[in-house]
Amino acid sequence: MHLVYKALEKYAIPSVLPTELLPPAKRKGTTMANSPVPVLPVLSSGVTSNLVKQPPKRPITPSIGLVPLPATWVVTVEEKARYDSMFLESDVDMDGFVSGPEIKDRFLKTGIHQSILAHIWSLCDINQHGKLDMEQFSLAMWLVERKLKGVDPPNTLSPEMVPPSNRTVTPSNSVQIQEKPPIYTNPELDMIQKDIDELVKERLILETEIAQKEADLKIRSGEVKSLQGELDTLSATLKQLENQKGEAQKRLNDLRNQVDNLRRQADEQELTLKVQEADLSSKKQELEELKTLEHKLEKDQAEMGKRLDELNNMLQNSQLQISQVILIIKTILNSFF
Repeated sequence: MHLVYKALEKYAIPSVLPTELLPPAKRKGTTMANSPVPVLPVLSSGVTSNLVKQPPKRPITPSIGLVPLPATWVVTVEEKARYDSMFLESDVDMDGFVSGPEIKDRFLKTGIHQSILAHIWSLCDINQHGKLDMEQFSLAMWLVERKLKGVDPPNTLSPEMVPPSNRTVTPSNSVQIQEKPPIYTNPELDMIQKDIDELVKERLILETEIAQKEADLKIRSGEVKSLQGELDTLSATLKQLENQKGEAQKRLNDLRNQVDNLRRQADEQELTLKVQEADLSSKKQELEELKTLEHKLEKDQAEMGKRLDELNNMLQNSQLQISQVILIIKTILNSFF
């Protein structure tokens, strides 16, 4: 359990248990001291050098040998300058390295799946220190931008991808990648290492899930803020519509009053029209009666005119007869005298 806790604290586990870490009952040829066994004894220089604080190492291809030295690095000078600026912004503690938490947000903002981001980190963390220096960070950002363009990161770094500071130059002008020293197996240590790997794997999965949930939470928070903004906008719009509704209702009431007044005036005018129609009907009747009377009077006038003509004729005849009689009388009188 001591080794398990040390592995969880990102200390490397030695390939073979040193004498100081063996249980007292299993030590051969060693006299137990009266004092208790120290928790972390001073080990030989070869073992102590491996106890560097680092995440569990990924397997290294054995016996890679010499690789021809590439003429250039894949990261151009312009890209390097841009990545260096990003590095300085991310290096909060200004220790010359960036850790996972320092560049987590920058990586997650790219939208690349976390498993691919973890693979890119593993490729660039060549020494497995759990941190990236400036050149390693530039290589990581270069791989990220290539992924955004549709180019997947390689399974292993090609010679021209290896940062210049991580290349070991031999006299034959070649890059020699440090090989892993031979590993001496131990069943108990292998079992412990297996348990450690499982715990580390679970821890990485949990950290990935936590990072994903934090990213989801930020997205949800942004969505909530956006929805709150929309709600505020809708509330303001609703309030404005309610004000417009009040104005419209007031206008509608005014129009209704105007309609009622017009209807009342129309009823009054209709009543007046009916009275006038009744008067007109009465006048028409009177007019008809007057016309009838006029027609009758005209007829009587015609008859009276005819009768007057007859009387005039009779009068003229009478006067003629009288004149004749007078003439006769005068004649008779003249004959006597």
